[in-house]
Amino acid sequence: LTNIIVKEIPKGMIVPNSALRFKPSQAELLTKKEQQASHVWVLESDKTLYKAVTAGYSDGSYTSIKSDVLQLGDEVIIKSRKAGH
Repeated sequence: LTNIIVKEIPKGMIVPNSALRFKPSQAELLTKKEQQASHVWVLESDKTLYKAVTAGYSDGSYTSIKSDVLQLGDEVIIKSRKAGH
C-alpha cells in the first residue's frame, strides 16, 4: 500500500528553485538584508531587476511564491550564459 501526501497550494505563482538561488554580478550591490531575503531576478525591458518575494511551500524543485510581486508572464531568471553560447 502506498501513501500519497498532497499539499494543496492556494492560487499563486511557482518558480523553479534555481530562480531563488540565481545571483547575477550586480547582486553584490545589494544590502546584506536584501541578499538574505528570499528574492528572484526578473528580466524586464532588457534589464535585470531584483524582486523580493515571500517563498512558500517547495517540492524540492519548485517553490510557491506567496507575495503578488510577480505577475503572469514575468521572465524569472534561472541562470545566465555567456554571449555567443
